[in-house]
Amino acid sequence: MEECQNIDYKRCWNDEYLKWICGFSNAQLKEPEFKEEMGGLSIYVFRKGNIVQSLNGTVNDGVNDGVKISKTERRILQEIFTDGNITYTQMQIVLNLSEPTIRRAIKHFKQLDIISRYGSDKDGRWIVTDKGKEMINNGGKR
Repeated sequence: MEECQNIDYKRCWNDEYLKWICGFSNAQLKEPEFKEEMGGLSIYVFRKGNIVQSLNGTVNDGVNDGVKISKTERRILQEIFTDGNITYTQMQIVLNLSEPTIRRAIKHFKQLDIISRYGSDKDGRWIVTDKGKEMINNGGKR
C-alpha cells in the first residue's frame, strides 16, 4: 500500500515538474536545477540576464535616481497638500480611487517621509513635508 502512494506522489510531482519546466521555457528563462542535498531537494532558479551587470548599477533601486512616486500617488499627494483635513472617503470621491489604493499610497508616503499626521485620526490633519512639496513640484520625482 505504501509503495502505491509513493508512486502516485512521484507521478503527481513529475506533472508539476513538467509545468515548471514549460513555464520557464515559455518565459525564455534558464531551466531550474533540482538537486538532492542534505536529505532534501533544493531547487535553483536563475535570474534572467547578467547578474554582474545588474549589480554594477543598472538596477533602479531609487538611491541614485532619487525617489519616484506614481501618477496616482502624485494625485493623492496633491489633494493632501491642497486640503490637509481631507478624509479617506473624500479622497475616494474626488479622485475616484479605492480606499485600499489611497491607504497604500499614504503608507508609502509615510515610509518616504513625504507626509506626516498631526493630531488624532479623527481631528488631526496631514502635513506635506518639504520633501513632499518638492515631489509635487518636480512631477513626482525627487
